[in-house]
Amino acid sequence: MYIVSRMLKPIVVAVIMFISLHYLGLSVVQALLVCLVPLALGWLNIMTEVGYLLTAVCMMAAIGWAVVPTDVKSVIKQNIQAVIDESTSRDTVAMTTDT
Repeated sequence: MYIVSRMLKPIVVAVIMFISLHYLGLSVVQALLVCLVPLALGWLNIMTEVGYLLTAVCMMAAIGWAVVPTDVKSVIKQNIQAVIDESTSRDTVAMTTDT
């Protein structure tokens, strides 16, 4: 029974992390890659607390994002996109002036 518990707990933790990350907007591939961290740590039985902590942080962020009103979400997304666009344009200007 110990082996089943040891194999099943990391799978459950990885599934929780995958669902949380996918809800937060990561693609399926990205969420799968990140959820491999607690899965591998749990199966190897090393630093399992770190895996649980990462999963808990992702889950709390997903819960927090779920309770935010829709209009606030749209404002946040617009601001994030503006910051990304500004940093991208700054990087391209820096690259063209360096050459």
